[in-house]
Amino acid sequence: MKAFSRHQKNNANDALAICETACRPGIHFVPVKTVEQQDIKALRSARQRMVEHRTALANQIRAFLAEQGLIVPSGIQKLQQHLPDILEEDSNSLSCVLRRLLQTLWEELQDLNIGIHEMDNEIAVLSRQQTGYEHLLTIPGVGPLIAAAFVSEVSASQFANGRQLSAWCGLVPRQHSSGDKSRLSSLSKHGNRHL
Repeated sequence: MKAFSRHQKNNANDALAICETACRPGIHFVPVKTVEQQDIKALRSARQRMVEHRTALANQIRAFLAEQGLIVPSGIQKLQQHLPDILEEDSNSLSCVLRRLLQTLWEELQDLNIGIHEMDNEIAVLSRQQTGYEHLLTIPGVGPLIAAAFVSEVSASQFANGRQLSAWCGLVPRQHSSGDKSRLSSLSKHGNRHL
């Protein structure tokens, strides 16, 4: 709408810009999401933040251990297996201060795991109430989180056919056509980044 606004911002100019935008052909309007879709999307966003925080925390713990010459294999699961043993072992090179710090970070990591698990359960409960969720789970490679992302981002009435949905998701070939030559290359991937 910014392209259609005039001079100073006020209610009259805003109304003119909205009218001009609405009358233009080719303007794609954003569909209104249901309350349930908004809730699922909010939960997914909060879960993603928790996962990113957990990864950063695990990397920090791993870096503190590496500075002391204690190497833990990569991966959250491996860290969760090895860290309690490292904290209990008295013969390693950890100082009392670092041991207490790592214990605090370990507890924070466990709290994040619990929070992520609770988010997963809440997302699954809300998603099961959405039409099409159970059908999506029958597709190979589509799990609860991908199905939840799909039902929170896409409304069935939004598209006339499957091709429009594929294009919206970015699952169509990139076009480099000119004149009577039609050239198609790899997937455009210009669709919704959450899907």
